[in-house]
Amino acid sequence: MLTVEPASRFLQPEAFDPSRLMARMGNPADPWQSRVLRSPSKRVALLKARQVGGSTVLVARGLHRAAYFPGSTVGILSPSLRQSARLLRRIRRALVTTPHVTATNRATNTLTLSNGSEVVAWPGAQPDMIRGDSLDLLLADESAWVLPAAFTATLPMLAVTNGAAVLASSPGGPSGFMFDLWNDDETEWERVTVRASDCPRYSPDALASLRRSLGETGYATEFECEWREGANSVFTADELARILGVDPVPDVLPGEDPLPDDDAEFVPSLVLPSLSELLSVIRSDERAGA
Repeated sequence: MLTVEPASRFLQPEAFDPSRLMARMGNPADPWQSRVLRSPSKRVALLKARQVGGSTVLVARGLHRAAYFPGSTVGILSPSLRQSARLLRRIRRALVTTPHVTATNRATNTLTLSNGSEVVAWPGAQPDMIRGDSLDLLLADESAWVLPAAFTATLPMLAVTNGAAVLASSPGGPSGFMFDLWNDDETEWERVTVRASDCPRYSPDALASLRRSLGETGYATEFECEWREGANSVFTADELARILGVDPVPDVLPGEDPLPDDDAEFVPSLVLPSLSELLSVIRSDERAGA
């Protein structure tokens, strides 16, 4: 007799709607977040102000793909390995909202799940270390600072699987992959702009204070999503989180492994000599001294 395994977990609303999953994570979606999470487009680019919730959207989208599509591969691309690993860590922590899957490893730059899915973190500054995999979903955070060569390496990985890509970033200077697609009138990418004034968690007083502190150019870049010559981030994400009274994402929680340094994967391993080799050296020195 043919039996069918119960699949009630796939009948849950969040299985069909990543924005519902984001709400289960404790972050009810703003309208623009729901738009990005529910978009049918295979290519979505999000130009956003600082601290509006862009990374949370990437976490929800990545967790949804990995948890509800068994055997999926999700790639995370950021300017550095540390940034990518932090986003992967947030996906790992959010697994409590999808109890039908569990993590099966503790690596800092790769997350494997009990349903066969995998999430991999890559350093965008080292595109030669990325090639080789196929992807179902590419997540790119702070895309304006990722080398164009990294997108050349990763986007072809979506071709065979007909996978999707979601890019999120505040503006950088007027160059690079994100800048080019944002100013291409014929691009296939769905483009979404989210200014600080679109975020209900910013008060008018807080924005006025930031405008006075940063000046017009800094404020226009960081909070009004304008591409400016020579633009650079005035505050790090953690510094801005402290200013706004928002808890930053800690690097390490109790029981977790520390995050890798950006070049940690490429430091040669130290090979220690065996005891017999040490004794041989000591005896040779003794004979030479005699």
